[in-house]
Amino acid sequence: MVVGKFSLNGKIVDVTGAGSGINLAFAKSAEAQGAKSIIADLRLAEDAQQFVAQTQCNYTVVFVRCDVTRRADLEDLVVQSEKQWGDVSDVYVTGAGAFEPDWSSFWDDTEDDGYKQVEINVNHP
Repeated sequence: MVVGKFSLNGKIVDVTGAGSGINLAFAKSAEAQGAKSIIADLRLAEDAQQFVAQTQCNYTVVFVRCDVTRRADLEDLVVQSEKQWGDVSDVYVTGAGAFEPDWSSFWDDTEDDGYKQVEINVNHP
């Protein structure tokens, strides 16, 4: 995969929110083009579980449970990259986002839910 003029071959890529959806597709594409990837999310959808299992024997993709609202979890991505591949990541994709809140009405929204949405969608690095 070439991003602009930069190849991802041999690079280490961290993708938050890659447990499903478009960020999982990015992680799959990066791996297919020779990158090693950390899939960082709270949990994996079934297709993400299959992808991690298929690539596990090649040591090219690992899942790291990560809550992007917790700085310690984000710092652990660096530790896991060094542990797995002996180096820090070259690319960080901050893809985590919450698009479907648990609440369905302005009147039912709790303060904690609102702040959690902001932490995920706006504040996480």
